[in-house]
Amino acid sequence: MGRAMRDASFRPSLLSDPVAATAGYNLTREQLDELQGKILVLGGGGAGKPDHRPCDKMANNIMGGDPMRRKLTVLTMMAALLFSVLPCFTPVARAASDPSTFTFDISEGNITVAAGTDAGALNVTYGSSQTTTADFSYIQVITIIDSSSATSSTANTITINCSTPAVPEVNIILDSVNIDTFGSGGCAFSILPDSPVNLILLGKNTLTGGLNYAGLSVPDGATLFITSASIGSLTATGYNSAGIGGGGNGGGGTVTISGGTVTATGVD
Repeated sequence: MGRAMRDASFRPSLLSDPVAATAGYNLTREQLDELQGKILVLGGGGAGKPDHRPCDKMANNIMGGDPMRRKLTVLTMMAALLFSVLPCFTPVARAASDPSTFTFDISEGNITVAAGTDAGALNVTYGSSQTTTADFSYIQVITIIDSSSATSSTANTITINCSTPAVPEVNIILDSVNIDTFGSGGCAFSILPDSPVNLILLGKNTLTGGLNYAGLSVPDGATLFITSASIGSLTATGYNSAGIGGGGNGGGGTVTISGGTVTATGVD
């Protein structure tokens, strides 16, 4: 009884003297100010006059005789302060196909990049309904994403067929795509002859081909250039085939790798 009264007589209030009340806990001035404000809000006395009883209870817990209780109380308040000032991050779902930004989602359906009506023009066929875009210049970069890649692979495929009429090159960003055609057969990503592709890798990309097919098919007459702008990775696997190159017993085209992390495996 005597000790409790003596403690109460000298115990500083978090409202009146937060520096003394939290001495030894190394709080910054900004942390003290915000902590004091939060306790005022918790008090909620109304009419501009905070109810000091919750504050006094917190002060008792901080300055009381039980060291473990003091420590837990300060840690609890500091955790509340920390989480209140940290920004809240909500996972953002990957966008679906958006032809206005030349972004196409492989999880929605096969993607085919083809030569347009005029020389130097391209179009893209995409989605579950296999919609074809209007023609656009080959200079435009096409981004292929996979909204399902974080949880599963897709058996939908990518095909580049731009030989007639001739297109100088096709520029593609492959961003976190996971295609597995081992069960369905065929190539995960096919580049046909006379369809040169500049490829930028972003995120983690996985291409797995079916039996006798490359994961990333670059047959004789085709050209693939993985550019130095690549900061992602690619794992390409073929069964009875190259991981990247020709399928089965077919010859391979020209492959140049200048960026990213690329692993190509042919499994017998």
